[in-house]
Amino acid sequence: MNLSNLHEQRSALWEKAQAFMNSRTELSAEDCAVYERMDADIAALGKQIEMMERHREMKDQLSAPTSKPLVSKPGATLPAPKDGYSEAFGMCCAGAGSAMFFPLAPTLPAVIWCQKNSPISWWKR
Repeated sequence: MNLSNLHEQRSALWEKAQAFMNSRTELSAEDCAVYERMDADIAALGKQIEMMERHREMKDQLSAPTSKPLVSKPGATLPAPKDGYSEAFGMCCAGAGSAMFFPLAPTLPAVIWCQKNSPISWWKR
């Protein structure tokens, strides 16, 4: 059964219980037993509705993405290089520098070693 059917069923039972109580001026023991059964049915439907709603909320929460996808916006420009970065990188690649440090992440600096006139190229090994 879906959630809306349970709500409709509970509402219909509540209407019957109200009509039952309004039709009686005095309640006998039998009338009390009938009303208590109606009340128990209404409470059971209420618990079932709450359980299904919690289940749906948990399902929605667990199926939601945990983070935003890493995509760039169309037309977005890259940030400008820091002072001297591009100049130092160009010099290093041209063989004018011995070492250059630049951060890939705040806690993880990457080191590029550029040796001038190196007789052995490490990438050819």
